[in-house]
Amino acid sequence: MEFLQDAYFSNLNAICHLGGYFSIDIGAEWHSSVQVFNQNKFYCVTEGGCCLEIDGQRYEAEPGDWFFIPAGARHSFRNDSSRPFSKYWMHFVIYPNESLFRRLNLPCKVHIEAASAAIALFAEFAEVNNSTRLTEKLRVKSILFSLLTEYIQCAHRDSVEVHSCENARLNDLLLYIHEHVQQPLTVEELAGRMSMHPNHFIRYFKKQVGITPGNYVKRQKMETAKRLLEESGLYINEIAEQVGAEDVSSFSRQFKHFYAMSPRAYRLFFQESNF
Repeated sequence: MEFLQDAYFSNLNAICHLGGYFSIDIGAEWHSSVQVFNQNKFYCVTEGGCCLEIDGQRYEAEPGDWFFIPAGARHSFRNDSSRPFSKYWMHFVIYPNESLFRRLNLPCKVHIEAASAAIALFAEFAEVNNSTRLTEKLRVKSILFSLLTEYIQCAHRDSVEVHSCENARLNDLLLYIHEHVQQPLTVEELAGRMSMHPNHFIRYFKKQVGITPGNYVKRQKMETAKRLLEESGLYINEIAEQVGAEDVSSFSRQFKHFYAMSPRAYRLFFQESNF
């Protein structure tokens, strides 16, 4: 599934809406009846204990237990009020779609040590999340991706491959696009290879990959052109032919649209940067 996973992760984005550090004393309660939330949640218990039920599965939590509650999951929770209770928490979304992330079949609970990298990340997140500074907004996004990586590693899902007949067909189509960038590659042709009506195919492709098939083809053509500018001695017009451009002028315009400089300027920039 190399091409499908590459396509997904090249478009993957995530945003954190709310989160921080939460603590209550003995006798206080943190609880909710069954709810369905449209965002993903992280709960990481740092003190005390609680009980969570996620999609019918009951979990008893102690310090170091880290929970991933996927968007749409039915869940409820209640702390043990006989002890102080504290946790880090985060609400976040993954887009343009979460299909590949869901297929990792992540467990709802992993355990981490108090000195783990994840705890340090949560602590930093709690410190900077409410800031309006641009640098700290960027840091929040970086922390979210780092936490997702930590959770996947704790769940031992770092080497998971995504397999299904439907994904195999889509991956084969992406491979076909990579191998035929010199051709026009119309939506009608690509839809035919998937045995779909073009309108249905466009919606399906965007849902699975994150961008329209037309934009995906354009991007692969320009990525190929960029690689040829870096690695080959081909003239600009020869590279334009290699990616099926109508003429050098249209190729240069499209390349500049993607990379903010002309093909010739990019080649010079790359050569000077790697001298």
